[in-house]
Amino acid sequence: MKTFLPVATGVIFNLFCGFILFATLFGAVPLFAQIHAVSVEKLPLGTEQQWSQPVFSPDGARIYFTSAGFNGIWEYTQSTKSVRQITDAPRSGFGFALSNDGKTISYRRTFDEASRSRTQELVTQNLSSGTVNVLEKGESVSLPKFSTASPSGGQSVIYLKEGKVVSAASSKAKDSHVESAGAAVVLGIEDTKIALLKNGSKVSFDPLGNGSYIWPSLSPDGTKLLAYEMDRGVFISDLEGNVLKMLGRKDNPIWTRDGKWIVYMDDKDDGHNILGSDIYGVSADGAATVRLTNTSGVIELYPSCSPVENKIVCSSLSGDVYVITYSEEGAR
Repeated sequence: MKTFLPVATGVIFNLFCGFILFATLFGAVPLFAQIHAVSVEKLPLGTEQQWSQPVFSPDGARIYFTSAGFNGIWEYTQSTKSVRQITDAPRSGFGFALSNDGKTISYRRTFDEASRSRTQELVTQNLSSGTVNVLEKGESVSLPKFSTASPSGGQSVIYLKEGKVVSAASSKAKDSHVESAGAAVVLGIEDTKIALLKNGSKVSFDPLGNGSYIWPSLSPDGTKLLAYEMDRGVFISDLEGNVLKMLGRKDNPIWTRDGKWIVYMDDKDDGHNILGSDIYGVSADGAATVRLTNTSGVIELYPSCSPVENKIVCSSLSGDVYVITYSEEGAR
């Protein structure tokens, strides 16, 4: 009995210190924080296509999406509820990117995909004038990304060519020191590993060791990486490769705008067909999991979070697009 209180006190102190450290790393999600859906709105997009893969514009005012076959890109303006087609280019809806100022979209279009004479083009398109500029052309071209903004506010399209980083601003392939050196950029997946632009240099990022990765994304503050490893599930790491948290099987994970929650789809299948799916949220420390949708007859897929509002956009298996408005209670 003489040693019980000091030992117990030491254990409690160590646990408290551990919580403080984790809270520091993950932006201090309080134990009483909670997230829940306030409303779910189906967008009036029409039924001429099965819509898929919606994402918000950087200012949250518009939503961009594609068809089930990734052929073409459309824009929905929330204030006017209007829809317009940006491009009808084949396969352009897979992995397109938007500039931070919302004025430019970049995408890859693929011609004669089923034939041996396949050609891919990487292009940028001005969203106001519609002017298209071809940046790269070949049998196999990587998906585009936008660099981090320069001090002058400008951005360049960056992509991979023969394993090297190309900046559209210079049109020169480089292993390092592209013009946008600074904050990290996820370039994509290369040979099952995460291709990461870090301090101006491309690195092959493999934090779990011998991993095969999908769905990588940087936290809103650019200091952590979220991804899914095919055998081990979702994890969060820092940019030095230190794994901070394993979160298990959570498909299509994406950060909320404050980085305190991960939104994902909890889909069920029979090995061939998707039987059901709802949108969930899990706190970045893994302590809390919340179901955000439970809509009868709707199979929600592919969530993406607004960078400026508490909103999530997702598509359904039947080809509709929904906007989920959520609230955070108890969060700082």
